[in-house]
Amino acid sequence: MQTDKRLKDFEEYLTGGYEHGVLHLLEDNVNGPEIVMFMMDVEYDPVRISFGIEGEISLHADGHTYHMFTPEQLQFIAETSVDAQEMWEDYLSNVAHL
Repeated sequence: MQTDKRLKDFEEYLTGGYEHGVLHLLEDNVNGPEIVMFMMDVEYDPVRISFGIEGEISLHADGHTYHMFTPEQLQFIAETSVDAQEMWEDYLSNVAHL
């Protein structure tokens, strides 16, 4: 149990405090709101993944030369894009009501 907490703490340290494998809405972004997910690649390097309003997915190197993913990781990213689209729809409908 302690090992799981240490691993989670280490992952959050690597991702700048964000839980890995979970969608986050960043509203304080300079270029406007952004929906992102942080995850670890095969070599356990942190990867920032952003999900655009129109369904596009961007993998950001953020100082790394490359990232390696398993087919299962890529499938997880693709499946998560559906949830990201729902988050965008919720966000945009709430902004429209302001």
